[in-house]
Amino acid sequence: MTNLIIIGIWITPYFVSHQFGFRDSQFLMSSFFMLSFFLYACYRSQVFICKNKWLLAFILFIPISIFLAPKINIPLFGKATYFWFPAFCMVSHFLGFAALSAAELDTERITKHIVWAAALMSVYVILQSIGIDQFFYPLNDHPKAWSATSPFLTGTLGNSRVVGAYLALCLPAFYHRRDWKAGIVLSALVLIESKLAWFGVLAGFYVYFAGKSPKRLGFGVLLAVLAIFAYYAWDLPDSARLSTWLDIWLSFRAGLAPNGNQFCLTGYGFGSFPYFFSYPHLRIWLRAHNEYIEILWQFGVIGFGLLMMAVWHHLRNCNRIQPFFAMFCSSLVMAGGFFIWQIGPIAYLTVLAGAVVVRNDN
Repeated sequence: MTNLIIIGIWITPYFVSHQFGFRDSQFLMSSFFMLSFFLYACYRSQVFICKNKWLLAFILFIPISIFLAPKINIPLFGKATYFWFPAFCMVSHFLGFAALSAAELDTERITKHIVWAAALMSVYVILQSIGIDQFFYPLNDHPKAWSATSPFLTGTLGNSRVVGAYLALCLPAFYHRRDWKAGIVLSALVLIESKLAWFGVLAGFYVYFAGKSPKRLGFGVLLAVLAIFAYYAWDLPDSARLSTWLDIWLSFRAGLAPNGNQFCLTGYGFGSFPYFFSYPHLRIWLRAHNEYIEILWQFGVIGFGLLMMAVWHHLRNCNRIQPFFAMFCSSLVMAGGFFIWQIGPIAYLTVLAGAVVVRNDN
């Protein structure tokens, strides 16, 4: 299993298909690896029996939410991005989590390859900063308005905010190995100028060195959440994220009113955000740019509550194996500012980190 994981660490961030786009092709590749883990675990009779009742309840709630979701006026098989693609990816990653949680893994080898994959991505970002971008030249054709911050520093992930989040997620592995290549990654992050990535860097750094103290960890998480909201409130004219999130919440809350609809309790369904919010409100964002808000929209108050309780149970009862615990917490923080769990390489590492620390979970 370890060798297969290492192959995925190298392929998911560097697999690029211009026909299907960066995000969909890399997310699909991550899903195929997760299915491979599950099938291999079934062959070896090593599938994990989840003891997190909240997570099991959320998984059982998913089909209920799907059948209770409102109907969208498109053919069921005519728009893969509406239901089938996100459903396939989500189920695949849950199955991969079940397989990885029960596997005997060489975590030191895995950490070593995470370090090298991130270091190579950082080198490529630095080369892009001095104009050497001949391998993926179509990235330079993207209008600056569609870029996160620096328009051309995207690595092989198609967006500077995405590559910044990926590098920030990998940094705890450098701390763990006391690796000098962390300097290369930090240099790339300085060039990328993604503030979201720096939130991830700070979260990973704090959890790595304070993760053994639950009180300090909880206090740090609270400060991180407050810092994110304070930043977006202060930086409102530049990002417009907070105003969009407020509009989403106001639209969602209207359904919770006494004369509203039941969909806010059970969700609007997989991939429904653009059809029930973006298009009616004439927004260019097809995603909420906040995983928690999008989960709330898709699975309603019930599904969101079940998943948050599952995450809380996971954090309280996991083994806090480093650097994976720090990576997992860093991902949780950055998910509040971007849809990183829908990015293949980041989803892959998040599931891997969560599975490593959940072993022997009670």
